[in-house]
Amino acid sequence: MRHCERAHAARGGASVHFLLVEEFFLHLWDELDDLAGIARHLAASTAAEAVAAVAPLIAAASGALLAGATTLLLAHRQLLRIFA
Repeated sequence: MRHCERAHAARGGASVHFLLVEEFFLHLWDELDDLAGIARHLAASTAAEAVAAVAPLIAAASGALLAGATTLLLAHRQLLRIFA
């Protein structure tokens, strides 16, 4: 009797083929889970690096807008004093 036939008989009728397919799909699932983990890690690192690279530009733009708004308000205040 071959090994597959003995395993089939020893498992009370459970198909060896089914067990091999089940093991194949478990390994496949594990590999897909690893790939998904890598993709999540790459997406998170890319987003973090993009935000870190853009943060100084956002700070500079915010500072320029704040300085421009302050200048505009102060100039407007001076104009109001002239007309009063």
